[in-house]
Amino acid sequence: MQSQPSLGDFMQQPAGVAGVKKIILVASAKGGVGKSTVAVNLAVSLAQQGINVALVDADIYGPSVPHLLNLTTKPQLQNNLLLPLIAYGIKCISIGSLIDANSAGVWRGPMITKILYQLIRSVNWQFDEKKVEVMIVDMPPGTGDVYLSMAEKFPIFGVIGVSTPQQLAVIDLVRSLDCFEKLKIKVLGLVENMSYLLNNQQEKQFIFGENSLRQLAKQQQLNILAEIPIDPNINLACDQQMPVTIKFPQTIASLAFMQLASNVMSLL
Repeated sequence: MQSQPSLGDFMQQPAGVAGVKKIILVASAKGGVGKSTVAVNLAVSLAQQGINVALVDADIYGPSVPHLLNLTTKPQLQNNLLLPLIAYGIKCISIGSLIDANSAGVWRGPMITKILYQLIRSVNWQFDEKKVEVMIVDMPPGTGDVYLSMAEKFPIFGVIGVSTPQQLAVIDLVRSLDCFEKLKIKVLGLVENMSYLLNNQQEKQFIFGENSLRQLAKQQQLNILAEIPIDPNINLACDQQMPVTIKFPQTIASLAFMQLASNVMSLL
């Protein structure tokens, strides 16, 4: 019996983004698992290892990148193209940098995908004559219009799935993995955020459970790219609008993000 065609079978090969070599999505169907924090610190860690990185905030409804990177200015327009904002050596673009910080994004699906398309393709990513080697895209939660649009309109190198250890979060991640399979987007691996807490004796305490994500990774034959611990320094750095890898570079969380970047580099 022939297998049923996937959504990816009906999509034409999309054109590349000018000035960008590879696009990697950071995603999960569930909100609140730390996708933006992972995306930002992954981008910073890659830049620290000499990779020319771009970061796109694709969460049109709740953009977090401007806050996490303290981006307070609006992108300039040059020759009808936006110039990305620069933070810690990363080229950044977010709808949050183009609208009022307190404005709600009240948009229907077709408008969201159009905005996202323009947000990526209307930027001069090579304005400094340096090609972006890796574009990290911080995806919104869910598996809807934005995912379909990204797969249809952009050549995606792969996706990194993010989850906390909780079974509820892992169940939602399963939906994301199914979505990527249908769209023929390669899953590069998984990140377990809020993986554990170190007590005063430097012993790991698994506050949200221990084996759910590892069992899923084994079932799906995927690698765990990083286990990011519960670290108050992450929250402190976010509140001060800095990546933890910049604010507290020697913490266990920062070292975990650096390991994530190294593992991603090995897949490029």
